Amino acid sequence: MQHENNPQVTTKHVFIVTYGRSGSTLLQKLLNSSEGVCIRGENNDVLLGLVKSWSAFAREKEVYHLRRSKKVVRDDHPWYGINLSNGETFGRHLAEIFTRDVLFPPENTLISGFKEIRWHREPEWFEARMDFLKTFFVDAKFIINTRNHEDVARSSWWKTMPRDEVLAQLGAAEDLYLNWQSRHPEISCHLHFDDYVADPSRLKPAFDLIGLPFSRERMESVLQTRLQH
Repeated sequence: MQHENNPQVTTKHVFIVTYGRSGSTLLQKLLNSSEGVCIRGENNDVLLGLVKSWSAFAREKEVYHLRRSKKVVRDDHPWYGINLSNGETFGRHLAEIFTRDVLFPPENTLISGFKEIRWHREPEWFEARMDFLKTFFVDAKFIINTRNHEDVARSSWWKTMPRDEVLAQLGAAEDLYLNWQSRHPEISCHLHFDDYVADPSRLKPAFDLIGLPFSRERMESVLQTRLQH
């Protein structure tokens, strides 16, 4: 996929799938330390709205069959003209808009993507989100990022919520993510914050998955810089 104002951009795609306070901003920074990589931060799960639109227009069986009906070519039919549409084209255009207006990959970007902490909201839509990204973003790869739940529960806004509710939410999110990852090992990997902070070499599987050279020295340098949030 190419940026509308930047025809030189060639991209692979990487998406960080996680929950809040998991260390994902640090992981974002670690990946962005490689030349040609631009992993953006959160976007308030704007993707979900696009996925719902795509699903309604492209995946609903009723719409699929109506597109092939000879009756919809008449203007006395309630679905008049639906035969002119194409669900795959619609999905591709949504992905192009998302890239252009949300990701804004800079010139000479080789690997584009984003991290998000809201994937587990409306879990019934999780598979559709992942299908959309796999279908319309070139060479899509996924990094599942987790962290010790007790540490997360004591961090930032989580600590204002009932501990049992937090742990249940984190457990459900992690089960959702890791179940998907176990079924798609060829395009995904699992990183644990506590592991790679203690030993930066634990990041190497993600770099191998993406096809990036790994530098332990560069990782250690990034890890020594305190984040401002």
